[in-house]
Amino acid sequence: MRYYIGGRAGERCDRATLAGSACAGARVPVLHYVFPSCRSHMTELEVLTRDAMLAMDQAGEVARLGAVEPACWSWPLPDYLVQPDDLDAVADWQDDRCAVCGSRRRPQVEDHDHDTGWVRGYLCRSCNALEGTDGRPGVFTRYRQRNPATMLGVRVRYVSPLTGPAMPRPQREDNLDASPAHDVARLLAGG
Repeated sequence: MRYYIGGRAGERCDRATLAGSACAGARVPVLHYVFPSCRSHMTELEVLTRDAMLAMDQAGEVARLGAVEPACWSWPLPDYLVQPDDLDAVADWQDDRCAVCGSRRRPQVEDHDHDTGWVRGYLCRSCNALEGTDGRPGVFTRYRQRNPATMLGVRVRYVSPLTGPAMPRPQREDNLDASPAHDVARLLAGG
């Protein structure tokens, strides 16, 4: 059970039902705070507070996404050697923070490179959705080049709960020039 300011997620609502019995609903966690009641028993002030907290977090996330560098680039690296197959070390180092925007919005999702099948790190759902669709140069391009797994030297293949291990996509002849690896190879070859 995860602890928050104000209690633990999953604790029972402290308000009574109309019949006078104890409510069986779970308390509402928002960011790092747990409200004392379930959604059905929130006071008007609690609803306004919850909405304001979510709006401020969303505004902060939008500001963070305008950043030049992914948030993880500013985090100190661990002072111990990480094993190449230790994906838990990536999760521990990220400490429930999104690698791109730095928010602690939950749940974090395991991000992976669809071309190689390698896990890159953990992102909030917003950044994970944007990462796959944002082809512009910027924070996502930088994240793809230097993500938490590469920063820590971890190479673990992504395993989907539905389809199993992610395998590298076969490269089509007409798609080879789009890969950053081919740009590097061309430079090394002097072309």
